Amino acid sequence: MAHELGPDVVVLDVMMPEMDGWEVLQRLRANASNRDLPIIVCSVFDDPELARSLEASLVLPKPIGRDDILTALRQFDVV
Repeated sequence: MAHELGPDVVVLDVMMPEMDGWEVLQRLRANASNRDLPIIVCSVFDDPELARSLEASLVLPKPIGRDDILTALRQFDVV
């Protein structure tokens, strides 16, 4: 889906049905067309070391607010 839609950034939760966010992150990074895609992991699981090892661009521990998301998106020149 990311390849088809070409998003400017992906905000990814870890807890998802069927496939967890860690697997999604690995699959996104395995595709060469997503190498430079900013991926923000936003989860109640605060494991920045794991997220960095899987090449997340940024980690935002929940709970987060509107300003947290906007600040993160500004880092990647999305807003």
